[in-house]
Formats: sequence, C-alpha cells, structure tokens
Amino acid sequence: MSTDRLTPSMTPRPQRRPVDVLFELARRLGDALEPTAVASVLVNEVVQAVGASQCVAYEVDPVSDDLVLVAHAGLEPGAELRLARIPRATELPLVRTINTGEPAWYATFEALVAAFPGLEARRTIPLHAVATMPFRARGKVVGGLAFSFPDERTFEAEEKTFFSAVADICGQALERARLFDSERRARAAAEQAAEQTRTLELVARRLSAALRAEDVATALLVDAASAIHADTAGIWLVDETQTTLHRVGHVGFVGPLDEVTRAFPVAGDAPVSVAFATETALWLEDRDSYQAQFPESVARVEASRGRLQFAAACVPLRVSDRMLGTLAFGFERARAFGDADRTFLLLLAQHCAQALDRSRLFQSEARARREAEEALERARVADQRKDEFLAMLGHELRNPLAPIATAVQLMKMRGTGVDERARDVIDRQVQHMSRLLDDLMDVSRITQGRVELHRKRVDVATIIRDAVEQAKPLLDRKGQELQVELRSGELVVWGDAARLGQVVVNLVANASKYSTSRPIRVWTERAGDNARIGVTDEGIGIAPELLPHVFDVFVQAPQAIARSRGGLGLGLAIVRKLVEMHGGRVEARSGGENAGSEFVLELPLADESTAPREVPTVPPVSPRAARRMRVLVVDDNVDAAELTVEALSLAGYEAVATFDGPTALEEVERFRPEVMVLDIGLPLMSGYEVADRLAGSPSRPRTIVALTGYGQPADRARAFAHGFDQHFVKPLELDALLTYLRSVTTPAPPA
Repeated sequence: MSTDRLTPSMTPRPQRRPVDVLFELARRLGDALEPTAVASVLVNEVVQAVGASQCVAYEVDPVSDDLVLVAHAGLEPGAELRLARIPRATELPLVRTINTGEPAWYATFEALVAAFPGLEARRTIPLHAVATMPFRARGKVVGGLAFSFPDERTFEAEEKTFFSAVADICGQALERARLFDSERRARAAAEQAAEQTRTLELVARRLSAALRAEDVATALLVDAASAIHADTAGIWLVDETQTTLHRVGHVGFVGPLDEVTRAFPVAGDAPVSVAFATETALWLEDRDSYQAQFPESVARVEASRGRLQFAAACVPLRVSDRMLGTLAFGFERARAFGDADRTFLLLLAQHCAQALDRSRLFQSEARARREAEEALERARVADQRKDEFLAMLGHELRNPLAPIATAVQLMKMRGTGVDERARDVIDRQVQHMSRLLDDLMDVSRITQGRVELHRKRVDVATIIRDAVEQAKPLLDRKGQELQVELRSGELVVWGDAARLGQVVVNLVANASKYSTSRPIRVWTERAGDNARIGVTDEGIGIAPELLPHVFDVFVQAPQAIARSRGGLGLGLAIVRKLVEMHGGRVEARSGGENAGSEFVLELPLADESTAPREVPTVPPVSPRAARRMRVLVVDDNVDAAELTVEALSLAGYEAVATFDGPTALEEVERFRPEVMVLDIGLPLMSGYEVADRLAGSPSRPRTIVALTGYGQPADRARAFAHGFDQHFVKPLELDALLTYLRSVTTPAPPA
C-alpha cells in the first residue's frame, strides 16, 4: 500500500471543538476511499486542529506481520523511506501500542525516554509530547496512529477520548479504504457487495448529521435493511444500569412482534442479548440453526403469534473498549451470509456505534455548553455587580482623602512650622491608602502579576522602616512586640518601594494574625547577590499539607466559625506575585502546627549596568515660572476645591472654585478660564454633561482636566470621549497637576 507525503497548511486555523472535528472527520472520510485520501483528511482535519507537528499511521501487514507506513505528515524529507516498514519486535511507542492494543500518552520527552531508553540519542529532535492510539477493525488491532507535539503537553481525559475517537474513525477509514479497493477489483462478480457499499456511503453521510440516537436509527435502518434484503431491523442500546437493552429504532416490527422486541435483558437468551454479552456477531442462516441455539426465544415469538424469523444477523455495537448495544436484522426466509455480507454488516455496525457515541458526546457537550453559558452569565452579572460596587466604594473613599492629601501638600508648599514628622506620616499614610484603593479597584491585576511597577534604587532598610510604620497600629492594637534586626551596611535593590513595602506589611500582618500576642521578628541579610528579608513568628505554624499551598489565592489556615482572624486569603498570593515581578522569590517555612512560621523573600541586589533607567521628575511650577493663567476648579467637595484653589494660587495661577455643574457653566462665561479642573461626580449635572455643554462653545476653556474617584481604564476612555484633555484620579497629587499645567502654560515674557 503506497503512502503519500503531506505537509499541513501553514495558515493558522481557528480552534474548533473536538466534536466538530470528529463530525467533519467522519463526514470527509465518508468519501475517502483511498488510503491517500484518508491521510489527506487526517492531516487537514486533525493534525492542525490538535497542534501536532508530526503524524504517522501504520497498518499491520497480514502476511509478514510487519508494520507498514500508510500515511504521514510533518516527516523530514527521506524519513518516510527509512520508516516505511518496522518489525513488530522494535521498541518504539507506536509499536508497543499496536502490540498491546492500548493507547499511550507521553507528556514530556523525559517520560518518553523513561519508557524507551533507546530514544535518548534523539534528544536533538524538536519533540516533546507523543500520543499513540491503536486502529481496530473487526475486533482486532490492525494498525496504529501517533501524533508528536513540539511542546510538552498534559493530556486531559476529554482530549484522550477525542484522540481515541480519531484513531477509531481513521482506523476504520483505512480499513474501509482497503476493503473498498478489493471491492472495486471484484465489482463485476459482486454486484450485491457494490450495492452494500453504496449504502454504507449513504449511511455514513447521513450519520455524520445524526445528533440523537433516534436520528442514528432513522439514518441507518431503512437503507441498510434494503441493502441486505432484511425484513426487520432494529437498534438496541444498553441502559445506564447495564442490565437492559432498549430498542431506540426499528423497521418492520408490527403487531405482537413489536411488543416482544421492545426490550431484552442483558443476561437473557435472545440473540440480541447474547451478541451484546459475548461481544460477538451472530450469523443465524436458517430455521434449524436458529431453533437449535435459541429455542426459548423462538418459542416466545410463536406464543405471541408474531411472524417467525428463519434467519438473523446480530452485530454488537462497540466503541473502543465500551459496549453500546446491538444492531440486528431479521429474515423470514433462510439467508446465507457471505464475506461481503458480513463485512458490510460489521462496517455498518462500526459506523452506527461511532455515530451513537458522537451523538452521546454531542448531547453531553450541548448540556455542558448550556450549563457553562448559564454559569458564565451568572459570573458576568456577579462580576459586573462587583465592579460597580468597587467603583462606587473607591469613589466614596477617595472623596474624603482628596482634601487631606491637598492639605498636606499645601503644608509643604507653605513651609509652615508644623511638625514635619507628623506631616510626613500623614502624607505617607494617605499615599498608602490611595495605593490600597487602587488595589481594591482591580485586585485581579495584583494576583495575575499585571501591576505596573515604578522602580528605582531603594534601600531595603528604608522599605522595612516604612513597612513597620504602616504595620505599627495593627501591632499596637494587639499588644504585639515587633523586633527589627537590620544588617549593617546598605542592601540596595531596584524596586517599587511602595509595592515592596506592601509585601513586608502583608507578611507582618499575616504573622500578627496567626501569632496572637507572641513577638514577631523582621530581619535582613545578604545572600550572595541577593538581599534577603525574613518575617518570623512563634504562632500556630503551618500544617505540612497546607505549606505547599500558602501562596495560592484564597488559601488560609483553618479558622473558627467566627473568623476572628478575618481576611480574604489574598495577602500571601499578592506577596508572591509582587516578589516575582521584582525578579525575586519567596518561601514559607514551618516546623508544623504550633511551631511558628517563617517567610523569607530574596530580591536581586541593584546592579547599575542592568538597572531600569529612571525618568526624571519635573519640579513643581514656581510662581515666577508661570503666567497668571486662569484656572476654574469645580468640585462638590468644598474643602477639596478650596484647598486646590489655594495651592494653585500659591503656584502663581489665578484660580477660583465652584461646586456644581450649572454654576460652573455660569462661571465659565464670567471668568473665562483657560483651564478647568472638573470633577465628574457633581450634583445637578455631571462633569460629563458640563463638558458636553461646553463642546463647540467659544467660551470653552482651552484645556479641561477630569478629576474623579473612578480610575479604571474604561473611566479614562469615557472621559476622553466626552472631550476631556487629561484625567486625574482622586486624591489629586498637586505636583502632577502643576506639572501638567506647566506643559500647557505659555511662559511669561521677561519682565
């Protein structure tokens, strides 16, 4: 049998569902009557669909017992000659599968080498995962199919089922092609076999569209009964209890015969039951053989006054290693079953079994799809409500933060004699709360490692001191002692100081949660080219089975029903993600329950040659650097608006404030500002409506800046869509606003 060297199309194809691939494969193979045509369908419909880099198909030579290559894809030029024939004794994955009749799955090249040490020398081949499946025909293995993948691959249960179905379909297609080839050579002497072949083709095409067991029976029985000249025909499928065969479709059963053939016990003595139980086809050619083998079954038919059958063919319906039921035909006269008849019925049963299995898979998939769609819709609604809640919560929490942050920045600008340490503490805590609000608005970005880092050279000791200050109120409330042991000398890393501080705070908070009143120790040391930070406690410890999972999302130590320790189980997951984003790693250690725990993270020390380049910051605008640009501040938070106006005035701008939309529109006409800093969530009229009213107006300020508590990307896009030129999130950073105003300010001419 010749082979055909085929190269899959390099054009990417969309990912298709396994059931769709199987349907298309079965449909296309209905017309594939040559091995090369089968190979072409195999390459075009399967190789690219599963992402394989190579595929080979072998058949067992019935004479020599060697394996003969009949189809392939992706082989190097000339390889098909070297691999054209393989002895059955060769130690190769596909040979073993054909010899044992069992599929095999090798997720990695190491797993392949472990099973076949002789393949160690082929490590240079771009090969990682391999799947091998046997071809079966007429109850025995007649060949096999192997797929190779360029990457490591985990074969899930559904994927294994899919590959097995592909192997069954393609194996039968190759077998059918061989039979059809022989059929064509003997067509003149086997007209009846030709009719049966045409019936098989017709049935195969119809079965490709059959989505229910009843559809399979309708597509198959009438034409099959006509081709074999049967008087009756039926399909029986076993129920879930594996005790009864139920009829799902029939032809010719009328009157009493219809009643007595609706169901048969699996353990019964009817031909349908015996064929199923023994997994063997029955060929009953005359009344004597029928009566001799099944006297009780004949007696029941006679007692029911049904028409007596003189001959019958009962073929088991099997898919892979699973029995589905029985396909049976009855005759009211003696009937000899030649090789052509038996082949036809066996192939018909194979098509029927595959179609029934596909219908089962389709129905299961349809149910799963409906359930998934319903679950997805529920999740979408829940996610939308969560986003709306977080957006509202973030907006409401940002509003009181805004005047606090502006007041602190005014203190700095005025240089008043207030306690600088107190001012700095307030400033840091406001910034920390703002960062926490950013995390609250999109916590999934943190757990998925998609947070933007603002990295610079930072001393580890500074990180520890800031983190300790943030964690101090928590520890004070619980009366816990915190011991800090910093290594002498600098440990400098390239990192986002706020995010690394968040890491240490999370670790200290975690230790506080699980160590009650016992002391907590924070320490640092150098480990080669890494800075090491550790947080050690003497608390309840971590059970051995929980230790490998402490950094997983939503994982916590068991708590009482009151959940006195609280938390969502996100803290340690965020720690790991942030540390990994800095190129470091974190490890949890514990001697077990009540033995305390220790979390150690390592970060690469700063290297000037590879450090990220810092973007220089633009200093705030001084009063002399800016012309007296007119700025209108619109915010319903009176404190925030008035403090912002005061800060702008100190910076040299002419600024006024209003507190609602209609008044802002009036003030635009009177004051004629060049810049408007406009809050979105205004009473009476939103900031969007104000911007829309000003669109196209000659009084519109040259620049409109959005100020809002909503900071998601969609919020920024919506602001720009309404004509805003810039977007700031509360609490407003005056330095950022002044820097932006400087970029749109025309410098005053020299005095």
